[in-house]
Amino acid sequence: MDAKQWHRFWPYGPSVWVALLLAVGPALAAEGSRPSGGMGLVPALHDIYSRIQELFWPILVAMPTIGSELVKAGFAFAADRGHPLWTGLLSVIGVLAAMALTARLVRAAALRWFDPASSLNPASRVIRRFLVDVAGALALAVTALAGAELIASGAGLVASLLRSLIDLALLLGIVLIVPSALFRPGEPQLRLVEADDSQIRAAAPFAIAGVLAGISFPTLIPVWLEAGMSWPAGQAMALIIGSIVASLGYLAAIRYSRTMTADIRIRSAATTLAILFWLAWSYGVVALDFPFYFLMIRLAAVSVGGFLLDRVIAYAIRSSRLDPPGPDRISASEDDEAPASENRPVNSFWQNYGQPLRRVIWFGIGAAALLVCSGWLVEVVPDIFGEGRMSMMRGRLAAALLTLGIGYVIFEGLSAWTRTRYAANAKIHKPGGDDDGLAPASRLETIVPIFQGLIGVFVLGVTALSALSQLGIDITPILAGAGILGLAVSFGSQSLVRDVVAGIFFMIDDAFRLGEYIEAGRLKGAVERISVRSVQLRHHNGFVHTVPFGQLGSITNYSRDWITMKFNLRLSRDIEIDKVRKTVKAIGLELLEDPEYGKEFILPLKMQGVADILDNALLIRFKFTVRPGKPTYVQREAIKRIIRVFQEKGIEFAKNSVIIENSAEREEPDDPAAAIAAMKRPAAAQAGPPA
Repeated sequence: MDAKQWHRFWPYGPSVWVALLLAVGPALAAEGSRPSGGMGLVPALHDIYSRIQELFWPILVAMPTIGSELVKAGFAFAADRGHPLWTGLLSVIGVLAAMALTARLVRAAALRWFDPASSLNPASRVIRRFLVDVAGALALAVTALAGAELIASGAGLVASLLRSLIDLALLLGIVLIVPSALFRPGEPQLRLVEADDSQIRAAAPFAIAGVLAGISFPTLIPVWLEAGMSWPAGQAMALIIGSIVASLGYLAAIRYSRTMTADIRIRSAATTLAILFWLAWSYGVVALDFPFYFLMIRLAAVSVGGFLLDRVIAYAIRSSRLDPPGPDRISASEDDEAPASENRPVNSFWQNYGQPLRRVIWFGIGAAALLVCSGWLVEVVPDIFGEGRMSMMRGRLAAALLTLGIGYVIFEGLSAWTRTRYAANAKIHKPGGDDDGLAPASRLETIVPIFQGLIGVFVLGVTALSALSQLGIDITPILAGAGILGLAVSFGSQSLVRDVVAGIFFMIDDAFRLGEYIEAGRLKGAVERISVRSVQLRHHNGFVHTVPFGQLGSITNYSRDWITMKFNLRLSRDIEIDKVRKTVKAIGLELLEDPEYGKEFILPLKMQGVADILDNALLIRFKFTVRPGKPTYVQREAIKRIIRVFQEKGIEFAKNSVIIENSAEREEPDDPAAAIAAMKRPAAAQAGPPA
C-alpha cells in the first residue's frame, strides 16, 4: 500500500482496529482461561495477552450496549424530580442564546474601542484583535456563570446535565479563540499563518466538529456515568469518540493542505499526529489513567500557547520589513503585495529582537513541558526516590530551569543588543558586484563580535554550573576537571595558543578591520570574518582564504585612512605641457564638484609632470588622493573624462607609428633618367675595367 492509498485508508483505520479486536476477543478470552506457568518467552507473552484481554474484553463486549445504556441514562434524567428535563433543556437553549448575543455585542464594542487598524505597530494590531476575542470570551464566561446560577442551581441529574451543557458551550467558545487568532477568517491582513479563505472554508467544518466532539465527551461523560451508564460502556464510547476526533482532525489537515506545495509533508505530519492522539486517548480510556489525560491536556495547552506567541512575533517580524514578503508571506491578501513604505511602518525593534524572542519562547515551552511532566511524575510515582524526594526534586528542577531561563534571556538579549548596536556594516566583495564597493567597519565593530562570543560562552557556562548546583550536583569536580583539561589543551595545542595570542595582538595593534582589503604574504582579499583563531579573506575573484593568525606575518592594509593613486598616460611629443596641466586641473575641479565622486577626494586630480621621454611619446604622470573605499572606481572615471576633454581640446595621445627622417640633404634631379644614371655610376666604378 503506497502513501496515497494509506492516506485514503486512514479515516477508517481506527474502526478496522476495533473490528479486529472484536474478532480476536473471544479467542483471547478462551486463551486467558488456560493456566500459565514456566519462565519461558511463551508464558511471558501469554501473560501479556492475558492482561490485554482483561483490559479490552469488557470494553469490546460493552460496545453493542452503548445505545441501551444511553437510553437508560435518558430515562434516569426524565425521572429526576428536582428539575423537569424538557423545561431545563429549553432554559439551556435560552442561556446559550444569551451567551452568544452578549459575546457578540461585547466583541463589537471592544472592536470599536481597540480598533486594531489604527495601530501602526504590526504586533499591536494582532494583540488588539486578540484582546477583542478575549473580551468576548469573558462576556461568555460571565453570562454562563449567571445562567448556571439561574437555571442549574442545586443538586440532581438534570441540574448536572444543564451545568455540563453550559460548561460545554463556554469551553467551546474559549478553545475556538486559538484557531480564530491563527487563521482570522475574513481578515487576511491579520492572519498569522499562510492560508487563504478557500483553505479555511474547506477545513473549518471538520476542525470545528472534531473540537466539539473532543470537548463534548469529557464534559458530558461524568453526567452519563452519574445517571447509571456502566464504566465499560463509557470506555467503549470513549474509544469511538477518540477515533472520530482523530479522523476529523486528519481530514481537516488534508483539506487545509490540498492546495499547498508541502502537501505530502503536511499529510505525513497530520497522519502522525492523528495516530499519536488516538493512541494517547485510547490508553487513557482503557487504563483509566486520568493523570496521563490531564498531562496531555496541559502539554497541549503549553504548546498551543507558545505556538500562538511565536506566530505573533513572526507576523511582527515579517510585517516590519522594508520589502514586501515573498513566497513565505503571511497571507495571500492583496495588501501584502503593497510596498512597505505605504502599508508597513519600519519597526527596527522586531527586526533586531524578533528572532531572539522566538528562541526564548521555544525555550520557555520546553521548560514548561519539563515542569508539567515532573508534576505528573510527582502525582503518579511520588515515592519513586523515597518519601517526599520527588517533590523536592521537582522544586529543584523548577529553580534550575528558572536559572537557565534567566541566563539564556541574558545571552540572547546581550547578543541581539551588541549585534544591533555594533553590527558591522562592511560591504564585502560579492559575485558580480563592483570590486571597489568596500566600506570598512570601525574598530569597535570588528572587536565586539569576538567578545560577544566569549561573553556568551561565559554567561551560558556560569548559568549551566549554577543550574547543576541547584539540582544538587557537586560542581567542584567539574571545575577541577575543566582546569586540568584547559592546562592539557594549552600544552598540547601550542599552535592554537599561538594563533589566539597572535590574534589578540593583531586586534590591539588595529592591523585590520572587517571589510578592509589586506595582503598577507601571497594572499590578499577583503576581511570577511574574524574568529578567535583565524581570519577569512575574500579575494576579488570570489574565493575565500582562511588564514590562522599565527601564519599571517606582515600585513599590508590597502583600506586605511587614505590612498594616493598614480597613473601614466602617453601623449604626443609636440603637445603643450602648460595646456595639459591647466586642462587636467580643470578636470580635477570638475570631479571635486561632482555629487557622486567629489566626496571621495582628499586631494584633487592633477598632473605631476613628465615622467619619461620616449621615442614617439611623452610619458605624463597624474595623481590624486581619495578615501580608501573606491580608488580604482574614481580612477576609471578620471581617465574617462581626461580622454573626452583632451579630444575636445585637441591634445593628442601618442601613436604607435614611427616616422624616420633622413638628416642628409640631397639634391633631387629633375630628370628621372639622369637620376638612374647617377645611381648606376658607383656600381660601374666598383666593377673596374673589363679584362
